[in-house]
This record gives sequence, C-alpha cells and structure tokens, in this order.
Amino acid sequence: MKTLAKWAFYMVLTLNLFLSCSKDNDGGAIVREEQGQEVEVTGIDLIADVATLQVGNTTRLGVTVEPADAGDVEMTLSSSDENIATVDQAGLVTGITPGEVSFTIAVEGNLEISDTVELQVTAEPSNTNDINSFIVNGVEGGIEGTDIDVTLPAGTDITALEPIAVHNGISLDPDSGTAQDFTAPVVYTVTAENGDTREFTATVTLEEIPLQAITLQAEGTSVEVGSALQLDLSFDPVDT
Repeated sequence: MKTLAKWAFYMVLTLNLFLSCSKDNDGGAIVREEQGQEVEVTGIDLIADVATLQVGNTTRLGVTVEPADAGDVEMTLSSSDENIATVDQAGLVTGITPGEVSFTIAVEGNLEISDTVELQVTAEPSNTNDINSFIVNGVEGGIEGTDIDVTLPAGTDITALEPIAVHNGISLDPDSGTAQDFTAPVVYTVTAENGDTREFTATVTLEEIPLQAITLQAEGTSVEVGSALQLDLSFDPVDT
C-alpha cells in the first residue's frame, strides 16, 4: 500500500513539472526549458555596424538576446520607411533613396521587448568630372571633349597665365587660378566624388598680327645694263 501511494506521488509531481515547463509566462515572451525551469527573454539589442549607407549598397544588422541562454527567439524586423531603405528578416538592409530611416526588432508576442537603430542613407558618389568653363585673361576658351583652346591677343605673355576653371568634380589639378606656363599645352585633371579622373589638355595660342603695309626699297634710282640693284622688302608690323 505504501509503495502504491509513493508511486502516485511521483506521478503527480512529474505531471506538474511538465505542465509548468510547457506554459508561456504572463508577459508572452519566448522562453525555453532548461532543467525544468523557464528562461525568460528580458531584452534584445539591434546592432548596426555602420551609421551611413550609400544608395544601392547593403549592410547586415546584428542582434543579441538577453540573457544569452534564452534560446531560440522568434523576432520581427521592420523599416520605418521602405522608400529609403528596406530590411529583410535576415537583417539585410538595402539603401534605396537618401534620407534617415530607423529599423526596429521586436519579440513576437511581446512588442515591449524591442530595440531600434537609426541609419543615414546617402546619395551614391557622383562620377561627374567635367570642366565647364575655362577663362584666361577674360577670354573664355572653347571646350571640345577634353581639348581646351584659348586664343589671346598677339603679344600676350603666356609664360605665367592664371586660368579660372569651373568644374563639377571634387578637385582640380593644377588648381584654378594658379599661374601656368602655356608655351606648351597644360594638362588639367578633374577628380569625381567616386574617385574617377579625367584629363583635359589646355592650349593657348596668340592671334596673328594683321599685315598693315609692305614696303619695297631700292638702293638707287637707276642701274646700268648688266649690273644688279638691291631691293629691300619690309613689313609693317615687322613680326607679322
């Protein structure tokens, strides 16, 4: 009789432990069984390795659960604005358009256990690297592809010209406004935001001096038969 009563006691105790380990807690957080006790999820942390993301690029969010031995937890990830950036349930974020966006992760069944991170989506770096205008001594040069041609008045000293170049990159080498010797073509390099470079060759030529007059002079007014007469030809201006 005592053996039967003892067996019945163990059966009731085992049944109670089974029911206790199978129930969710009142808060609805996901738990797991460990040695007959419930390990409750007390918090989650959403982790972003970067603060900014360029349009078209991706990054992956990480997550940690507190306590670490809480076991598998069912969670949901969401984006505050999918027009700016999207996120899938594996944590992969894709930048769509520039702007600020936040991502939230929450435990299913208990939205109070959640965390949020913010991210700035930036525009893709520009690849523009053009020279839009090139002015020397007030004269604007002609730009054809990567060739720049400037014609200055005759007699201009071209050994130390200071061109003003307007470009749409992030840098120009040599800098606009710095003196350059244009007795030979000068190469200008424009660098775009994304690092692409483009070279432009600037050439300065001088206008030809128009011929004003030609003078022909003889050493004398007469010449004997069989003799020679020296004629001198001159131009005005002399460097025509």
